[in-house]
Amino acid sequence: MKLAVYALTTNAYKLALKIQMHIPEASIFAKSSLTENEDHQLKEKLSTTLTSQFNVYDCHWFIMSTGIAVRMIAPLIKHKSTDPAVLVSDEKGDFIISLLSGHLGGANEYSTKFSEMIGSTPVITTASDVQGKIAVDTLATQIGGYITDFQRAKELTSMILENKNIGIIAKEKYTVNLPNNLHWVNEAKNMDGYIYIDDNVGSDKTEPYASINFPHIVVGMGCRKDKPFIALYEFLKTELERIQLPIGAVKKLATVEVKKNEKGLLELASKLKVPLEIWTINDIKEVQGRFEGSQFVESQIGVTSVAEPVAYLSSDAGKQLTGKIKENGMTLSIWEDNNE
Repeated sequence: MKLAVYALTTNAYKLALKIQMHIPEASIFAKSSLTENEDHQLKEKLSTTLTSQFNVYDCHWFIMSTGIAVRMIAPLIKHKSTDPAVLVSDEKGDFIISLLSGHLGGANEYSTKFSEMIGSTPVITTASDVQGKIAVDTLATQIGGYITDFQRAKELTSMILENKNIGIIAKEKYTVNLPNNLHWVNEAKNMDGYIYIDDNVGSDKTEPYASINFPHIVVGMGCRKDKPFIALYEFLKTELERIQLPIGAVKKLATVEVKKNEKGLLELASKLKVPLEIWTINDIKEVQGRFEGSQFVESQIGVTSVAEPVAYLSSDAGKQLTGKIKENGMTLSIWEDNNE
């Protein structure tokens, strides 16, 4: 988990240092007048720094007023499926507010965990947590899945909060704590609504329903040296959206051995919480003839192409959803995993 902590006052910076004592890998961004530590100093305006770092970190912790934090993040918020967690604390550290992405981003969990760490009180306002219920997106996160339709998930969560009886239809029962109005059922019968886990469970679904699926997408990627994480992330997200897939559907990334230490690719895999599979030049040479290649690429790294061959290999010759897509020194190819 990559954590960024922001401090604009002396007391806030003291709290930021306390946080870093517990979480040494946390990054601190403070007004330059507060510290001589250049690694902690804001090099530009807070809003400018946040714009460039918003999707780099999993969690942003503001030690300042909620109003300032809201104004800072407002232009950057896109969707609950991709927004990072955002926390806000007073400079004494009495409270930690889960402000954004409480469920999918983990802000509720972080606020609770960090409160225990520094002796604060977590402030969580999501209705499902307050009522001791479970939201559909929380259920998806707990079982390692993703939401296929957020509007449907929102409607089913509202029904759960209204204490409607909801049936969960799945191939197997998962170890999760469910409120008393959610029930594991074998078929759509005598319930007010349904949650289908794994879209392969039956072709017909009874309304109203929401679906949870499991990551099944393999992405082959290549890029120029030192391509920044944020460029790779936005490139991938845009191409997934183009074929109507959420970024949560990604199961793994794949690339060639000469890119195994590429920082942007490693950060992307870390952000998505998926493995980055590495294939050797010889592995790729065995299958590259299946795909259109480039002599220039071969002269640079020893194979005619990267994105399609590594995706083919990592998906175990799965279903190709896109060909090789190129943009500004980056390439990718999207496949369905054949092992699903």
